[in-house]
Amino acid sequence: MVKRESKFCVENAKQGLVLFIAEIIVWVLSYIPILGWIIGIVCGAALFIVALIAFIYTISGRFWKIPFVYDFAKSFKF
Repeated sequence: MVKRESKFCVENAKQGLVLFIAEIIVWVLSYIPILGWIIGIVCGAALFIVALIAFIYTISGRFWKIPFVYDFAKSFKF
């Protein structure tokens, strides 16, 4: 999906990478008994919803600056 000359593709790919890293962190934290399970369920559901909304925006051709995620994604250079 990433075409380096397409700003739309690059920016969506960057945000997707940040979401993926967040999902890995939540997955690791979910191994902590009790508190980690709660964090895993709540944050996992929130990340799923955000990813679903971002997917819908992307397939409709619109760009969504995901709150908090977009700021981290801007720092990636590729």
